[in-house]
Amino acid sequence: MGWEGEFAYHGIPSGVDNTASTYGGVISYRITSGETHFEQIRLREPVQVVLANSGVTADTSQLDAYVARLEPCLPSGWKPFGSSPSKCRRRSRPLIWERWGGS
Repeated sequence: MGWEGEFAYHGIPSGVDNTASTYGGVISYRITSGETHFEQIRLREPVQVVLANSGVTADTSQLDAYVARLEPCLPSGWKPFGSSPSKCRRRSRPLIWERWGGS
């Protein structure tokens, strides 16, 4: 049901929400040449995460363009993560490994 509901909002959803909901924990997720790839990341200790609903509705299909526009305004500490979710995923993964370990 969650998958079908995403079509109404996203058009064609990526599947990341459903994959994360199904498998839980920390995952690395990407789509390359139309093919979905994900892996579960096993951490040696739990990660504390707080999620909150801002009440703001946003079209996540516009995220890459939004982040690219936002990048010039980011503090210097954020700039190494890049202007797209893909760059952020690639650059943050070593930091996750360094802090929490993984397999």
